[in-house]
Amino acid sequence: MVRAKGKIFIADTDQKSVVLVKDALKAQGYNVYSALNGVKALEIIIDQLPDIIILGMQLPIIDTEKLRDIISVNPRTDKLALIFMGTAEQLKSVSDMGEKVITKPFRIDELISTISGIYQKRQRTIELSRENKEIEGNLSQISLIDLLQIFSMNKKDGTITIYSDRGNGFIYLQEGNVINATFEKVESVKAFYRLLGVRNGKFEFIPHRALTPIRITSTTESLLMEGMRHIDEMKKNKDVLPPIHATVKLKKKLSELPKQVRTITQEVLLLLEFYNNVEDIIDNCTFPDYDVLRVLMVLLEKGIIEIVQQAPPKVSNQTGSLLANEEIFKLLEIVSVNKHAKLESHRGRIIVLSANYVSLKTFINSINNMPKFTLNSSFAVSNHDDDVFGEIGTLSLTELLSIEILSVPPLLEYGPLWVALSSSAVGAIVLFDKGSKDILGPFLTAVKRFRRAKNMPVAYVFSMPDKPRSNGKTIPALRRLLSAGNDEPIFVLGEGSKDSINIIPTLLRKVISI
Repeated sequence: MVRAKGKIFIADTDQKSVVLVKDALKAQGYNVYSALNGVKALEIIIDQLPDIIILGMQLPIIDTEKLRDIISVNPRTDKLALIFMGTAEQLKSVSDMGEKVITKPFRIDELISTISGIYQKRQRTIELSRENKEIEGNLSQISLIDLLQIFSMNKKDGTITIYSDRGNGFIYLQEGNVINATFEKVESVKAFYRLLGVRNGKFEFIPHRALTPIRITSTTESLLMEGMRHIDEMKKNKDVLPPIHATVKLKKKLSELPKQVRTITQEVLLLLEFYNNVEDIIDNCTFPDYDVLRVLMVLLEKGIIEIVQQAPPKVSNQTGSLLANEEIFKLLEIVSVNKHAKLESHRGRIIVLSANYVSLKTFINSINNMPKFTLNSSFAVSNHDDDVFGEIGTLSLTELLSIEILSVPPLLEYGPLWVALSSSAVGAIVLFDKGSKDILGPFLTAVKRFRRAKNMPVAYVFSMPDKPRSNGKTIPALRRLLSAGNDEPIFVLGEGSKDSINIIPTLLRKVISI
C-alpha cells in the first residue's frame, strides 16, 4: 500500500477532468477529495483542510473567484496553496495576479510537477524557519515574498543577497523586519520594490547583525503589500505610463513653475534639468519607480514636459562644465537645507585656510579663469598682507546651485567664527608655500582644530614658483608633512600651472562620495 503523501482537493464542473486528476494523484500516493460546485467545495475544504486546492474556473452556486476570496480571508484556510485550472481566456484574471495556473487541455505530468513543486517549497519553508545558518537557493523554487514572510515570522537577523540577470541586490533584516535594501545604484524602499520584481535568480541568506543605516521603518507585511501593489499597478498601466526609454524635456523654465508642489514633483522637475531620458530620471529619483512614472504622466498631461524624438544635448557634455550632471545633482541634494523646497536657489560654501597672503593670491590667480567663476573684485584688489578674511568669489554650477568660496583666518582666536561660517560649508582648501615654513607648525595646529570643529573633506594646495616636472616625490613628502590621509587630495601649483582647474571639482567630488 502506498503511503499517503498529503491531501489534495479538486473542484470542477468537468467531471471527466475530476476523475482523471483523482486517479492520477491517488496513484502518486495522495489522498484526493472532490466536488462539482462551490458550496460543496467550501464545505469539504473547511472540514478537511487539504494541502493543495485545485479549482476550475466555472464553478456554480459560489463562483470560483468568490470561493477564492472566502478561502483567502478565512484564518483556517488563508495559507492553503491554490491552483486554478481552465482555458487561457478563463485564467487571465488570476494569472495576472501571479496565481499558479494549469491551462486546459493539460497534461497530467504537468499537474503532478506543479503539485510536487508546492510540496518541495513547503518542506523548504519548514527547513528555513528552523535553521540559523547560511542558506542559499533558487527564487524559482521559493519566492522572495515567501522568504521574507518566513524570516519575518521567525524574527531573523541577517542579509539576503539576490543574484539575477538584472543585477545583484541586498535586503537587510533586523528581528524579521526589513531595515534597508540596495539594488545596483538605488537603496531603501525604492530598491526593495525593484527586488520584489525579480522572479528568476538565486538567493543567499547570511544570519548576522546587519551593519547598515535604518532606511525602512515599515513592517515587513505592509512593505510587501505596498510593493506588490506597485508592481500590479505598473503592469496594469504600462500602456499609459511614459515608456522607460522615452526622451523627455521641460517645456518651461523651473523659475516659471509654482514652488509649492509635492516633494516628489519638485525632485522630478529638478532631475529634468539634468536628465532627458525617463530611465535616468527614475534611476536618480529617490522615490519608488511607479510614483516617479505617475508624476511624469501628470506633467505630460499638463503640458509641462513633452516626449521628443531626439535628446537635447546634456549640460555635462558642453565645453567648460566642471562636474557631470549626476555629480551636480548629488551635490545639490547635499547642499539643500530644506529638502521640501528643491526648486529654490541653494548655496554651498568652500572654506579657504591660507598660511599667508602670498599663497592665497597665487590660488586666486589660478582659479580666476575657471568656467562660471565670478571673482569678488573688492577682495581681489586688496593688498594687505593680513587680509585673508572675506568672500573670494562664487562658482555658479546651475540656475539653482552656487558655491561661495570664503577665505577665513587660520588663527585659534577665530575658533568661534569657524563654526558660524562653516554651517553651510561642504569642504575646505588649505593653502601654504615655502615662505610659510616658519609658521607651519601653528598653522597646521589651527587647521586640525578647524577640522575638529567642522568635519568636512579637505584638499591641500602647496604653491611653489616653478612646479617640478614630476611631483612623484613631492606629493608623498607633503603627505607625510601634513599627516594627510591617502584619500585626501594634494596639489602642487607652480607658475602657469593648469592643475588649479582640478582643485575645486576634485574637492566637490570628494564631498559627493561621502
